[in-house]
Amino acid sequence: MAEYHPKIANLVRFIVRRQLLIFPLALAGAILAGYFASKLKLESNLAALLPEDYPSVQSANKVKEQVGGFETLQILVEGQDFASMVSYAAEIAARLEADDLVTLVDWRKDVAFFEKNALLYVSLDDLKQIRHRIYARIERERSKHSPFAEFRDRQPTRQQEGDTQPLSLADIEAKYSPTDKQRYYINDAKTLLVLNVYPDGSNANIAFARKFYRQVKAIVETIDATAYHPSLQAHYGGNFKNKIDEYEVIISDVTSTLGYSLLAVAIVVALTLRQVFAIVVVGIPLLIGIAWNFGLVYAVIGRLNTMTVFLFMVLFGLGIDFGIHFFSRYMQERRAGLSVDDALETTMLHKGRAFFDAAATTMAAFYSLMLADFRGFYEFGFIAGNGVGLTLLSTLLTAPGMFKLAERLGLLWRIEKKTTSVALDRPTRNPMRWTPRLVMLATMASVGFAVMIMPTIGFQYDFSELRAELPASRAVKQKLRTIFDESNSPALVLTASEAELQEVAAWVKHRKETDPTPTIDKFRSAFTVLPKDQDEKIHELWRLREMLTDERIQRLPANERAQIERLMPYIDVQKVGVDDLPENVKRVFRSRDGRLDGFGLIYPSVALKDGRNSIAFKEDIATIRMDDGKIFYAVNSSVIIADMLIMMLREGSFAVVTTLLAVFLLVAIDFRSLKTGIIVMTPFLVGLLWLAIDMYVEGMMLNFFNVVALPAIIGISIDIGVHIYHRYQEYGHGSIRKVMLTSLDGILGSSLTGIVGFGGLMFAHHGGLKAIGDLAVRGIGLTLLATLIVMPAMLALFEQMTPKRVKTGPLRVPVPGGEASMDHVNS
Repeated sequence: MAEYHPKIANLVRFIVRRQLLIFPLALAGAILAGYFASKLKLESNLAALLPEDYPSVQSANKVKEQVGGFETLQILVEGQDFASMVSYAAEIAARLEADDLVTLVDWRKDVAFFEKNALLYVSLDDLKQIRHRIYARIERERSKHSPFAEFRDRQPTRQQEGDTQPLSLADIEAKYSPTDKQRYYINDAKTLLVLNVYPDGSNANIAFARKFYRQVKAIVETIDATAYHPSLQAHYGGNFKNKIDEYEVIISDVTSTLGYSLLAVAIVVALTLRQVFAIVVVGIPLLIGIAWNFGLVYAVIGRLNTMTVFLFMVLFGLGIDFGIHFFSRYMQERRAGLSVDDALETTMLHKGRAFFDAAATTMAAFYSLMLADFRGFYEFGFIAGNGVGLTLLSTLLTAPGMFKLAERLGLLWRIEKKTTSVALDRPTRNPMRWTPRLVMLATMASVGFAVMIMPTIGFQYDFSELRAELPASRAVKQKLRTIFDESNSPALVLTASEAELQEVAAWVKHRKETDPTPTIDKFRSAFTVLPKDQDEKIHELWRLREMLTDERIQRLPANERAQIERLMPYIDVQKVGVDDLPENVKRVFRSRDGRLDGFGLIYPSVALKDGRNSIAFKEDIATIRMDDGKIFYAVNSSVIIADMLIMMLREGSFAVVTTLLAVFLLVAIDFRSLKTGIIVMTPFLVGLLWLAIDMYVEGMMLNFFNVVALPAIIGISIDIGVHIYHRYQEYGHGSIRKVMLTSLDGILGSSLTGIVGFGGLMFAHHGGLKAIGDLAVRGIGLTLLATLIVMPAMLALFEQMTPKRVKTGPLRVPVPGGEASMDHVNS
């Protein structure tokens, strides 16, 4: 160990020979960190992925504070007998409203209020038409008893001819008479009826949301639906239920695919190292490092999100590489005749540089994501970058203890000294100089094609394909669309008074009328539910009441008199205000402080599941600027999604370019050569372009989730080129064949662990997680293939252009039956 700095050698010796102190401390730290890591919660609220100073995030927080839970849990009653459905729904509502977690069950509209004030809700034109028809009919009857009646009858006017028809208000009555669909939330066939259950809390708190859903479902299940009718069933849906589905599917996917990833990594380790107990020897240091990492995540961030929750399994694939290389080199040193301690010290000294180089490039790729404002990228980079560093640290600190224990228990085999000499570096006297050229020509052709088709690779804006949607929930959602015409995701605007609500309503109306590409359907508030033109209507009703004296009415035929008598109870009405509205209407617009002028709702006219529509809707309504300088902010989940899409599209390319630049600079600095940086990076970049071709052929698109896989692919795959070039530097000019043969096992092993780490996500039910796994596996595989093909060709071309004396000393590797020097063997 004389060639190494004495302080480094002493540190290594201390680590190897003080494992009785170091290993228990590391393990105790892992147990403590693991305890805190177990407290990590999944934050599925999309607003958590944006910076806190974003207007949409600040508005969402204010809405949560002032309005509270705005989402509802929807119970869908399905059956073939409408009367039985109503009775069943009535019992459900009664039982739920007796529960403390339920504030209101909105299922039957209070038509009594609207019937009482029916003539106030009739349009002003129709109300005038009613008065004109009655007046004309009364005047005709009165004129029959006039002294001039005979003269008028001889010379009829056009108006008199029209007034000869009997009085009929049936068309206007039919227009405003309440139907079952106006009394209940039902479909046209009356086979579906919805109950909107308002919770005493928000679905942003997933623990409350799950508790609320379980409690509501338990109450409903205590009611025997078949006692009302055999066909009755209850289903659950709505945004509240969708949030719970999202959370539970992600948790289920992570736990199930974690098992797959662990098994796959274990198989790769056992096959690569040809030792069953190698799984334990390299696995425990890895688990210790992962525990440290997520304990740190709990201390610094305190949560996981939908982009980072799967990093548990990915870090198994990333961190195990250090253990594989450590194990392989240790076994080689033991077969060369070194003692346990000497083999450990030699392994750590010889592999340390390669370990740190590999970790540094991977960490640089992940840490570059922390430059982004998008918290999804930032947290991903923080967790993954620290995970790589801490698993390396754990391997260096605790692997010696695991090897010593394994040796003492006799768990390792094939460490006896049985070697023979095999030359792997026999130079080719007359190499086929055209082979590298053909490879590079073909590579350049593929690169040209990739560059040409890259602009055609689209971005997937449809979020419905990327969410967790259970089949049952999807079926309920389709049925709900047959009941509700308007969007169930309006944007909410906070206001301080009725006057401000009126200002916003006027602004929305003007925007809708003047926008060439409108995305706004309508504006609603508690005040828009009130009858319009009440003063004018009350004046019309006053005139009608003055006209309808007993003397005049009695002259009409009985059937016409009956029509007027039906109107009489509704004529004498007073002007109504928001406080007079039914409770189920006021509940929708009531703030936490009880005010009814605290917010309004802007409904979209476009489908917001398309991210492009969400962006257009956000641009139309997110910031409302009045002429007097006053600003209002509208927000809903689609506005937040639009902000994330805009930020991700802007920062996604920045993150990839920054990652590539950071890795290139690190490689160039490490090898002290820009030319070497180009040699190492070019094959990898070719692999990324091949990935673009693969996406083009398969019709794949980038999306909100899988774009985060690109920096991960860069961080994982760049290590392949780094390891190959390190080995090439060690063996020298003319050793390409030797480099590739001696590097292949380690490269394949480390790449496969990365592939299986992400590969588990390909079996996920969550569309976003599945997209990450699919793209990452393809990317790692294609960059591996490109490096194995392109890098040897590049090295060969550089050797042809700068010929040097070929190194001819044989490399000896251990095989049964002989002896060999291990000086040039690297795992």
